[in-house]
Amino acid sequence: MMRRSCNKKGARIASVLAAAVAGLTALTGCGVPPDPSPRTIRASDVPSELRAPKRTWQIYVNKETRLVAIDRAIKLSADPLTTLRAALEGLRQPLTATEKSDGYESDLAKPENRVEVSQVSGRTVIVDLLDSNMDEDGPKLAQIVWTLTELPGIDRVDFVVHGVELPRRTVKGNSFADVPTPVSRAQYDLVRSEEAAKLYFVLNGKLTPVSRQVDAATPNEPTNEAADRYLLPLAIEGPTSKQQAQGYVSFVGDLTPKLFCDRAGSTAPCTYRIDIGRAFTSLTTTQQALAIGQILYTLEESWPLGSLQNVVIQVEGRPLLSVPTGRAPAARVDKSLYESLLA
Repeated sequence: MMRRSCNKKGARIASVLAAAVAGLTALTGCGVPPDPSPRTIRASDVPSELRAPKRTWQIYVNKETRLVAIDRAIKLSADPLTTLRAALEGLRQPLTATEKSDGYESDLAKPENRVEVSQVSGRTVIVDLLDSNMDEDGPKLAQIVWTLTELPGIDRVDFVVHGVELPRRTVKGNSFADVPTPVSRAQYDLVRSEEAAKLYFVLNGKLTPVSRQVDAATPNEPTNEAADRYLLPLAIEGPTSKQQAQGYVSFVGDLTPKLFCDRAGSTAPCTYRIDIGRAFTSLTTTQQALAIGQILYTLEESWPLGSLQNVVIQVEGRPLLSVPTGRAPAARVDKSLYESLLA
């Protein structure tokens, strides 16, 4: 019994070996001959599933003055520095025809915008701007900061030029004013949710609100920066072409209004100042009243700042002694003085 069992087992082994030999013979017949010794093969000949792993990385480009994320396939590495270099290289690749047709813009692929990731130090990545003078270009720096801080554990970017720290260690920030380095996403917070704001324009001589999507203010944002979310579209964009055709006008366009908050202490309420440009003096009295009404109602209706009472109006830093309203001149104003101008 034992001998017959061994014979059967041996027969099965022989059968398996025969099948293996047949398989090797078939492979040889299909044009896959065995190599007599190891050899180097071209990367293009390696099957895609055997190459370095890739994943989709979010890079940040511009669309209508905002940062938006699009996907790029990059090679991952266990080394954060290698991965960050691949992410930056993905950011510097030219946009595709489809991406351009979708309204995306990025100038980082231009040869003069030389930039590279040079080092990772803790939670900070050091980026060398080389000869590009990009420390003065807030939008491009924002693209780099948001793209590189996609890597978990990296939350700041320090910029150098040829390895040398920048003078005063500053670059252009979100508001295009100098900010100290290293910088974080918060200093380039151009990716925001939107909200429907009420912008006040003038229709048939009356203050009339229109709805406009604007970047939403963020918690703890400085008062003047949050106010810009509404003042900039009011002053720079103005009524749309369709609204202009309907008769809407604005007297704020050349005034570049800015809101400032004065406090007696860190916890004291704001006393507001609104600074406007010299073009205000060339407006008629009625136009001046409408312009101030546009600013005050846009600010308080869109983003409640508080009472907005006793607001000081100043032209290029000099307070106006008399400000026209819908009823009478006033040294300080609040929006209730312009109720007679509302539609």
